Formats: sequence, C-alpha cells, structure tokens
Amino acid sequence: MSDPAFRSKLAGEARRLAGISRGEIFGAAEPHSRPLNLQADAANTAWVANMRVWNLRRIIEPVLDALGCSVEAAAFLNAVPYRTRKDRMPSAFSRRQAWTSVTAPLLELLQPGVIVALGQKAGDVVGQYYKGTVPTFTVQRSNGDTYLTPQAIASLAKIRELLTTGGLRGD
Repeated sequence: MSDPAFRSKLAGEARRLAGISRGEIFGAAEPHSRPLNLQADAANTAWVANMRVWNLRRIIEPVLDALGCSVEAAAFLNAVPYRTRKDRMPSAFSRRQAWTSVTAPLLELLQPGVIVALGQKAGDVVGQYYKGTVPTFTVQRSNGDTYLTPQAIASLAKIRELLTTGGLRGD
C-alpha cells in the first residue's frame, strides 16, 4: 500500500475532491480564483457547525486558540481513519496500513506547519510513524472531552510558547 503510484493517485484524488490547490490551502491564491466545489464547501460548513455542539470542541477550540488560527484554516485528519471495538488501539498492522495508505499521503499533500494529535492514542501513532520535521504535539483528551487535562494545558502552553518565539506561524 505504500506504492508511490497509489500515493500519487491518492494525493491527486484528495486535491480533486477538495477542489483547491496547495497554494489555496495556505491562502496564497486570490479568493476569487478558488474553484467552486459545492460538495466540499457544504461538507466543511456542516462540519464546522456540528463541531460547535460536540464535546470535542472543548479540546479543539483551545488548540486553535493556542495556534492562533481559525477552524477554517485547519485540516483535521484521523491518524487511524476508523473506529475500533471498545475504543481500543488498532493493531500494529492496521496503524501502519492506515498511516502509509491515508494519513502520510495527506500530510505530504497538505505540508502542515505543525501537527497536533488530539488524544494519547493519536499521539502515539504520530510519534511512531511521522518522520517529518515539523513540530508535533499531543493534546491529551479527557473522558468524554468535558475538560482539559493538566497534560493538555501543558501542551497548549508549549504550542503558545513556540508560536510566540517564532517557531510556529499562526493564521
């Protein structure tokens, strides 16, 4: 599944579905030049609206605040893009396949300035498989996402510090 032709096809398909170029992801293109993709725009709008009523917003909003960016300027990916029985960590084979087939090609396409893993399991996957050079952080989640854990608060402080010292760029 780590076949370069497959990865290239996946990256091309991700661009086609999103309806935007790499430059447009980062705001380099003029707003009027963005190709109209009503399905992607509708999905993004619905996700942002729904996110505001989920408990997960109690984690996402402080992360976005620490990064100095809006939800519209962020990309959200799952390190392992499916649920597991009883919320267990997927097998090593499943994590590797998900990373090489889906997550790594999307990160290559997006070329993020920072990666923030939401939750320890996601952080463990990023720590195990991500070989890039951008800063990575893990923001621990609480049971039910009802509050920020002390570890999450510490991670957010590190993000803010790196942003303040110029190690990260915000919006």
